[in-house]
Amino acid sequence: MTRLAMLDCDGALVDGPANICAIEEACVSVGLTPPPRALIRRIDGLSLIKAMRALRPAGDGAQHRALAGRHPSKPDRAMLLAGMAKAGVAPHMTAMIGDISFDMTMARSAGCRAVGVAWGYHSTDKLADSGADAIAQHASDLVAMLA
Repeated sequence: MTRLAMLDCDGALVDGPANICAIEEACVSVGLTPPPRALIRRIDGLSLIKAMRALRPAGDGAQHRALAGRHPSKPDRAMLLAGMAKAGVAPHMTAMIGDISFDMTMARSAGCRAVGVAWGYHSTDKLADSGADAIAQHASDLVAMLA
């Protein structure tokens, strides 16, 4: 039985294309040409520092580091471990629900169930190849998957 469900936000719960537009607008606002959308989709789930390195590999490393988040980037399990510790729930009673391969890899490395969702950024084949224990085709599928 799952006692704790941790969910990825972008792509799994909210509309990811709005975030792609935000990245494009941010680039334009500082005089940069936005990267291709396909590249922006591939960085979803990464920490800001890794995302910036992927989108602007010629950028200043000090700037990249200064903007990094406090947790390592997915697929590092640090975020899941911190959430489980705060909730007081063991990995075998936790499910990570997400739409990208990084979410599945992170869940597996933390000892959690890895539950993919078919409506996000990565294909169901990629989710399965990354270790998904189950893949929900619709949000209503999650109820039975987490029982």
